[in-house]
Amino acid sequence: MVLEAILLTVGLVGLVLAYWSQIKKWLTTIIDGVYKSLKDIIHAADVFIQEKKDQISEILYKLYYKQDGKWIEEKATERIKNTELPPNIREKIVPNKESLITKEMEMELELEI
Repeated sequence: MVLEAILLTVGLVGLVLAYWSQIKKWLTTIIDGVYKSLKDIIHAADVFIQEKKDQISEILYKLYYKQDGKWIEEKATERIKNTELPPNIREKIVPNKESLITKEMEMELELEI
């Protein structure tokens, strides 16, 4: 019984890590591509998390810059099950509110956003 519980736990942790790495790869690709193409006009970029419904959250990458004197906000989003998020990201979720997770994602991705 104990061995089965340990094997189940190891399997579940493996699944979570597999999905989380896809999210990290997606975000790294987006950030790298945006910075290369817009490095001269970027003013700010942040990452947020917002719970949607049925234990699904969106990770939002927001980019802010000025174009023709007007502020522009561009967003890229990715949905993920809350159970697939690392605990330090999951604890930032506040119902009905976007929560800033830029610092946490910088640590996860090992790069500056």
